[in-house]
Amino acid sequence: MRDFLDVAHKLWQLDKFREYEDDFRRVFNGIASLQLVHSKSQLDITNIESVFAAFEMGKLLNKFPNHNKREIIGLNNSIRILISKTIEKTIKFLIFQKVIMPPEPYKDFVDLIVFLNKKARPQHTVSVITFNYDLSCDYAFAHRGIRPNYSLRKESNTDEIPLLKLHGSLNWAFCPQKKTIVSWNLEEYFKSHSALLNNEKYVYLPISSQLGEFKYDGNFVKPEPIIVPPTWNKTSQQIQLSNVWARAAKELGESENIIVIGYSLPESDYFFKYLFSLGSVGNTVLERFWVFDPDNSGGVKRRFQNLLGTGAIARFSYFEKSFEQSILLLTKEFS
Repeated sequence: MRDFLDVAHKLWQLDKFREYEDDFRRVFNGIASLQLVHSKSQLDITNIESVFAAFEMGKLLNKFPNHNKREIIGLNNSIRILISKTIEKTIKFLIFQKVIMPPEPYKDFVDLIVFLNKKARPQHTVSVITFNYDLSCDYAFAHRGIRPNYSLRKESNTDEIPLLKLHGSLNWAFCPQKKTIVSWNLEEYFKSHSALLNNEKYVYLPISSQLGEFKYDGNFVKPEPIIVPPTWNKTSQQIQLSNVWARAAKELGESENIIVIGYSLPESDYFFKYLFSLGSVGNTVLERFWVFDPDNSGGVKRRFQNLLGTGAIARFSYFEKSFEQSILLLTKEFS
């Protein structure tokens, strides 16, 4: 969401986050302090990823404009709260005949994946790699009776469809007793939260706010979701998320078709550049490297062209299309 911070600020002004008033105020005061850097450098303080990265770097350097060490740590905690609460208040799940429906167009997206897995000729093994924290895709899988494979552990079921969330997820938490990141599967979540269906038209999923209720193997988890900053240095989660990243690299290396939807490849994202460069090494012959993004400035297309080697660039195509439009085109192409 390109206007994420604007949406968060508007909801805050509308008093939607009364319980988290201090956190939202702390984040936006921190953003205001970042204006001081413009005298010597450029920083996009309207972009959530750029701001999150700046807060994280400030924590690593123990240096941030007008903030002491304790306040810098508070910034990092508060921006994670802002992200999770804003997502929960902006993604609406419609209710139809007492059934919670996936947000559009995720139902069609999962329908396409199921088609590719089961009905397409030739059949395709599909995996999903995403930087999103939200549960739209997760719930679309659950709605179809499919449990996605997050690959949080090495012994994860290889028969399930991989949903690899490289920056974390609102339904992931850290279990101190097991010393690992665990997921609260949505089918289990709804068993204890069926009251959500009492709403007549739509519902929001406040799962990150309810993580304090979740037990894994009889043990309570830490009551905050795993939200990893979009920076190269992810040391605090490196061990716990390394299985997810390794599985993503494996999938990239074995892919005949790489389809990118709605990811703009920002210049600062060295993590993905190295993940792709090293992970895509393999013996598989690439048939397609397609990128779908509504950007019409040429910037997204150019950044991907600069990323790709000669073999991949020969298979590269850029489509100036939205998520919904990309699903229609891909369904037609693989049919």
